[in-house]
Amino acid sequence: MREASKEILSIAYAYNPDTAVGALRPRRLHKYLAKLGYRVHVITAEASPHASDASITVVPDEAEQFFQRRAAARQNG
Repeated sequence: MREASKEILSIAYAYNPDTAVGALRPRRLHKYLAKLGYRVHVITAEASPHASDASITVVPDEAEQFFQRRAAARQNG
């Protein structure tokens, strides 16, 4: 019998390397989920213009991140 895959899809408005306080909780949660053997996938609103690579090492290597620009942002600029 095949072992069940432990994968989680997380949707977070702010995420690493964004330095906004709202990025802290999902980043820490994903760190511990990865330690428990989960493969974490993250969907975020968009890459932050205020992003910093200073804390990128906190994100587990196993985490995947996808960016999707908001339609309103594309239309307005």
